[in-house]
Amino acid sequence: MKEHDLVLMANHGVVVGGYDYNDAIEKALFFDLVCEMLVRAEDSLRPLETSAADEFRRQRVSRRNKAV
Repeated sequence: MKEHDLVLMANHGVVVGGYDYNDAIEKALFFDLVCEMLVRAEDSLRPLETSAADEFRRQRVSRRNKAV
């Protein structure tokens, strides 16, 4: 899980990695929240524009580099 914090395995569930116990729990809870939001959103979802997705990726990489 070098590049990923969380893996969703079919017929098994979620595996979460973190720097410590609290970090892993926070990531698992966030994943659960996002899943609930997706289910509740139903047909109102729309894809992010490319520029917004690129900014999200940039921020994620920046945050990850600071944590290491």
